[in-house]
Amino acid sequence: MADTGDLSEKHAWRLKQVLEAESTEGDREAIVEFHDSRRSEGKETTTLTTDLSTLRCTSERASVPLLEMRKSDVFDLFTLLTTARSDGGYGLTADGGGVYNYKRVLGLFFEIVVAGRPRRLRRVSVLGRH
Repeated sequence: MADTGDLSEKHAWRLKQVLEAESTEGDREAIVEFHDSRRSEGKETTTLTTDLSTLRCTSERASVPLLEMRKSDVFDLFTLLTTARSDGGYGLTADGGGVYNYKRVLGLFFEIVVAGRPRRLRRVSVLGRH
């Protein structure tokens, strides 16, 4: 059985990372809003922790803030993520777990947080969510 104390500490640390991230204030607030929404749905701490990490990394790695992303920005992000490290990317495998997790979390983020905001990306079909 997993040590829930360690899990809670890791979750708190990830949340602190989001709050201190070099992201826009709007992105940080939106990530916390997403986190709170998922937590109220009763999602597991491991899922919440992974989601925080993925969204923080996205916010820091993308060329535009999360709340300003368009489909072309999402394509650019996935190109960066799957470009070899030797070429300035992050070297994730296009059909691997890391990319899958980005797709999962970003799809949910856009659906839960961004859908109601004007001039924003509503549903990201490029992420496989229709």
